[in-house]
Amino acid sequence: MKLYQTAGKMGSGTAYQKIGDLYVNGRHTEIDLQKSILNYRKSVKRGHMPVLSSVAVIYTLLGDYNNTIYHWERYFKYLDKEKIMDTNIAAKAIFYLLLKVRNKGRFNVYDCFSTGLDAIFIQIDEDIEKIIKLINQKIRSLKDLQEYEEMKTIQRQIVEEINDLDDLKKCRIIFLNVLARDQ
Repeated sequence: MKLYQTAGKMGSGTAYQKIGDLYVNGRHTEIDLQKSILNYRKSVKRGHMPVLSSVAVIYTLLGDYNNTIYHWERYFKYLDKEKIMDTNIAAKAIFYLLLKVRNKGRFNVYDCFSTGLDAIFIQIDEDIEKIIKLINQKIRSLKDLQEYEEMKTIQRQIVEEINDLDDLKKCRIIFLNVLARDQ
């Protein structure tokens, strides 16, 4: 790691990416996602833009959707600017968010590598439909409840479902933008 640190201080963005990778994978150090983000950001500051996708993935794992979306958008702008066409990366970005929402934060990152764009689009629409039905059911069930604590519990669940729905709609918008760009 010391050699990478020295190379990074000399201006190598790739060296800082390698340090970030070491922290993500726990090789020669403990796993530390915050330190990996710190080093990936140093990599980006030195012009190594491909690492933005790694930053986005880590923010997804940390549950920070605003930073996830922000870094994927920066990454897509980089792809556009450099005229790099990589729809698999876009699909992965969307699928990370989708899996995060669908599985309440428990998902297998590697599933993203085996999913096509059409399957993601269909799944987003199906999940939006399911969540809307669930919200409507919970709202109807509130009418019959007498117990205050039970009502508060269902209200909290409705708020969580609405947040999930909002995340899915963001996924859909990003997905449509990616499709429009690729056509």
